[in-house]
Amino acid sequence: MLIINPDVLEANKALGYDTFKYSDECDEGASLELNGRYFNYCVMIIDKLKLLSNKHIIDFMKKTMSSQQM
Repeated sequence: MLIINPDVLEANKALGYDTFKYSDECDEGASLELNGRYFNYCVMIIDKLKLLSNKHIIDFMKKTMSSQQM
């Protein structure tokens, strides 16, 4: 997932996404700042196992499976 907005970056981190790679460092005023360094974008990935271990997803899968067995 390509991220340009710093608010989206924080929201995705809360959802379980990890930062994979930042763009090349650029001049001050770029959209993303990290430790006083500026970047135009970053690429985020998610570990599918971590995502699937999310309690809400597991509950959803259990409900789906139990309704299919009927």
